Amino acid sequence: MSANLLEGNLPDAVCNLEMFSFFNLSKNQLIGPLPACSQLTFLKFIHLHHNMVARSISKMLSGSFNLMTLDWRYNKLSGGIPRYIGKLRDLRVLLFGGDELHGHIPLHLCQLQKLTIKDLSQNKFSGPLPSCFSNISFGRGHFAADAFLPLDTIVTTLGNPIGFNKSNSLGIDEYVSEDMLTSPEQEEVEFTTKSRAERYTGNILNFISGLDLSCNQLIGAILSEFGDLSHIRALNLSHNYLQGSIPSRLSMLNLVESLDLSYNNFSGEIPSELASLNFLSIFNVSYNNLSGRTPDTGEFANFDDSNYRGNPGLCGPLLKRSCNPFAPHPENVGDQDIEVDGAIDVAAFAWSFFASYMVIVIALIVLLFVSPYYRRVWSNEFASIESGNRDLCGPLIKRSCDPIASQPVNVGGQDKEVDGVIDVVAFIWSSFASYVVIVTALAIILCISPYHRKAWSYYIDY
Repeated sequence: MSANLLEGNLPDAVCNLEMFSFFNLSKNQLIGPLPACSQLTFLKFIHLHHNMVARSISKMLSGSFNLMTLDWRYNKLSGGIPRYIGKLRDLRVLLFGGDELHGHIPLHLCQLQKLTIKDLSQNKFSGPLPSCFSNISFGRGHFAADAFLPLDTIVTTLGNPIGFNKSNSLGIDEYVSEDMLTSPEQEEVEFTTKSRAERYTGNILNFISGLDLSCNQLIGAILSEFGDLSHIRALNLSHNYLQGSIPSRLSMLNLVESLDLSYNNFSGEIPSELASLNFLSIFNVSYNNLSGRTPDTGEFANFDDSNYRGNPGLCGPLLKRSCNPFAPHPENVGDQDIEVDGAIDVAAFAWSFFASYMVIVIALIVLLFVSPYYRRVWSNEFASIESGNRDLCGPLIKRSCDPIASQPVNVGGQDKEVDGVIDVVAFIWSSFASYVVIVTALAIILCISPYHRKAWSYYIDY
């Protein structure tokens, strides 16, 4: 009964369907809390994703010990994940992505040792990553080959314990459809991996494994125990507040195809051991604080600079940024050696000099206004004299012959100190001229010297 414009609350009468094994009410407009019951002991697959079910997770599934798929993505569920979820030992797929769950990721989820796909993304989980995640199989182990094949248990003896009105204005109490109780099709699960959402159906689910904790508020470091998830194929920890170095033990994720660590606060170098990951097709560490040389062997030779952007400390041929800014770094292109120079950021170049110029000008103006001594020195240096003899001095022209000492001038019987007046136009033009000379000289040096271009590019990047 997916995508049938159903509205309203999920009624308590659902608890009467004790024998059904498949339940799909996804992509409707259901609201309100989930009913509290524990009689759904035969339930194996439940899909309630893309509704508006709110409040905390009820005890609706507390007796569903045969459950294999729990898909409650994109609702408005809040609070934490109840402890009974950790007792559903046959659970293979756990999807809570896009809800409003918060708190620490509970340790009782580590009891789900058969779990192969876990999606807790786009919630408000905080705290560190649980080290016990290494207890979860994520594809390790052997499972029944027909676990996700078409369901053949058709319940026909329940009559109409509950019902749903398919009209646009829903009342959930008119008739029941067998689609709720059984499914003639294979189980289908949607999971985001390799930067896109994919649907996996039937037996292929036995070969898919992944962990998505992206878009939360997780902190701390990636523990080395994550290297024990040797059969996982997709690991997404992006858009959190994780920090520390990237563990070299992640090189033990032998089957991983997608590894996304972007938008965190990781520092240090990218472990060269990761180049041994032969199945890696998606690798993203953009927008961290990483430094050092990027790996360029194995699958890493196929990645471009978009995988590393936002890390000004990274360098290497792939980024066209020399790891030694003071030494030429020729690269062979065709039959010619072409020197790779760091490109000048013209905007940063111009603004940096403009800012330095303004700081100097403002400092000089403040100094001249607060210090009579420096005003006299500046005036004696730049003020013009009526006669055109700038070396003349004396009381008649109100200029002291000693620029270091104050020169009192008698005006109406009173001694009054005479300060030189600043020629503002001369001041501005002289400062501007000096600035232009410096900028021009540096521009010429950067244009003719590859050595200085690399040094300047390295400085701008930092």
